Amino acid sequence: MPELYHQAMTHELPGSAGFNFQNWIQASQWASQQEAYHEDAVRWADAAIAANTSFQTIANKAQVLNGIGRGDEAMETLDQAIDHPTATAVLVHMAARGPQQQGQIEAANAVFRKSYEKNPGEWPVDFGMARVYSQEGDFAKALEHARVALERAPAGPQMQNLEAQIARLEKGENINP
Repeated sequence: MPELYHQAMTHELPGSAGFNFQNWIQASQWASQQEAYHEDAVRWADAAIAANTSFQTIANKAQVLNGIGRGDEAMETLDQAIDHPTATAVLVHMAARGPQQQGQIEAANAVFRKSYEKNPGEWPVDFGMARVYSQEGDFAKALEHARVALERAPAGPQMQNLEAQIARLEKGENINP
């Protein structure tokens, strides 16, 4: 069955389906999760970038590279995404969460730190630093950053999540997966 999907994408993407960069992203994500199509995954991620160079497409390529075991190249690509003008503090924070959830703590923490330097005053960067310090076991610093993030966060689910994470930090619990 995967071969049929691959054939269909290979046939359709060069046509009208390829005019939509999201189709290239979806195809690259699918191919990166298969055992046989890793080079297509990278090629299709590159096609998404060619169609629409943005944080989203560059970060997608980083995710694809990471998914196929090319971690160093993935981090270099993610650095490019972070430096792109379309990168926002929220997008970079979410991009760091991927490696973190995959157990790539050092890589995730490096992204959180870069975001903190690049986006001072934004609530997600302080939440990212709370995650960094929590991982390192410095719950006092983590709590300090989490409280700053809470002061700056918009009302809604983000604020509720921060309150829950602050409660965990106050108990000396790591807030990371």
